[in-house]
Amino acid sequence: MEEKVIPIKWQGKDAEVTIKRLNFGDRNKLIEQCRETTFIGGVQKVNVLEGRLRVMSLRLGIKQAPFSLDEATINAMDGALGEKLYVEIDKFNTLDPGKAGDPAGPGSQTAETRKRDQVRPDNPEGPAEEPGVLPTG
Repeated sequence: MEEKVIPIKWQGKDAEVTIKRLNFGDRNKLIEQCRETTFIGGVQKVNVLEGRLRVMSLRLGIKQAPFSLDEATINAMDGALGEKLYVEIDKFNTLDPGKAGDPAGPGSQTAETRKRDQVRPDNPEGPAEEPGVLPTG
């Protein structure tokens, strides 16, 4: 299992948090626990519970830390520390190799779509809406 050590300050002292690469089962657990599905008029609607996603990312992505990984401790954590750890876990576990720089990654369909849709001399109107193509940005 791949791991990465993140230096932090905890209770005024230098400390380390070890994060891990999530396996397929952990990724599935994260998805299952962080979405809410409802039906409105026979139409399925799926909401991502972003706050829960962030907490669960820390709980599943941290292997070792100088603090408890229970939900109450994570929710009470200093905001800057929680954000730093969430970003590090997200970057370390992305399936998109370009995410650290360009969220789409060079040569990806999203990067090509953005390039095509940006406002430029040969495309003064900006993005063209095409059926089945989700807007980016």
